[in-house]
Amino acid sequence: MLDLNLDLKSHKWALIYCSVSAIGALVFGYDNTYYSGILGMQEFKNDFGDHIDPSTGKKALATSFQSLTTSSIYIGDVVGALSSGPLNDRFGRRAVLWFASLCVLAGGICQVTDTHYEGVMVVGRILIGIGVGNFTVTSLLYMGEVCFICPR
Repeated sequence: MLDLNLDLKSHKWALIYCSVSAIGALVFGYDNTYYSGILGMQEFKNDFGDHIDPSTGKKALATSFQSLTTSSIYIGDVVGALSSGPLNDRFGRRAVLWFASLCVLAGGICQVTDTHYEGVMVVGRILIGIGVGNFTVTSLLYMGEVCFICPR
């Protein structure tokens, strides 16, 4: 029979470290959710729209803009995931988590401050993707190693 006698007090630091690390992996789902909402906002369409929708008489986004900005995060994801192995080996898990956090922060700033340039929006999305790719790989490595570092 499986013994589930868990002593959470003796493992509190492992649980805290793993919880903080897991938050980084949630960025990907958050980004997809908020960006879908932004694409539907008329204010965003006014800034980046290139034509008038005949049915509403308001500015609309080009399909090419929507597909490029939505999918550009995946370019960053691939770069981030592939670069995270060498970065983790060279600088360690915590440094890569900090780097990923800075990439997400810089990407968010690019997107928030940009109001008319498609390229800046794409760079911001790619930066967020690099951070998410690093989080995806490094969070799991970090959680696995915390189990051996924290006292039992």
